[in-house]
Amino acid sequence: MPVEKFADKTCKDFCREVSAKDGKPGGGSVAALTGACAASLGVMVANLTEGKKRYKEHEAEVMDARDKLETLRTYLLYLVDEDIKGFAPLQKYCAMDKSDPLIASKYQGALRTACFIPNEIHYKMVEVAELLATIAEFGCVGAISDIGAALVLCRAVMETCRFTTLSNAKYMKDEVYAATLAREFEISFGEIMPKIDAALAMVEEKLSR
Repeated sequence: MPVEKFADKTCKDFCREVSAKDGKPGGGSVAALTGACAASLGVMVANLTEGKKRYKEHEAEVMDARDKLETLRTYLLYLVDEDIKGFAPLQKYCAMDKSDPLIASKYQGALRTACFIPNEIHYKMVEVAELLATIAEFGCVGAISDIGAALVLCRAVMETCRFTTLSNAKYMKDEVYAATLAREFEISFGEIMPKIDAALAMVEEKLSR
């Protein structure tokens, strides 16, 4: 029997599944799908750039960004279902009696597991944002608003991944590990958010009359 894949569902069915009370797909899966949409917007603008004389000088850079975004889009769609798998152990042990030391230990391990995919999504979105910045600089001006939309989605996805991770880190007994998770986001955000802001400023400038 084929395994059900949420990434293969229609938009309508996916949204209905998200709204169900069983918690799957949840924030991580939604973040992965949104990230794939952001990458797709970048691919679209790159495709609109290809072959136009006005952009010939930097076409190779834009095409390289497009190819990398295609790969990232495919991977992010894969992570939609991987996040559900990663959350399953936590969902299981949350409902158990954690006064049992063995269950408590399993629960702590499940908290860590549930953080893995959101972290992976976050770092892939860093890559997406950097590629979008290249297209913002050299891509088709007529579709530059779509790069702006994609960059805003990148920022939202990264914040979503941070919230998801912090919601699990809150219950970790290993305070050092929990603090490290939070600190990694701080460092990453400090590096990528200024780049996103700069790319968005470029979009704004190109849209100004």
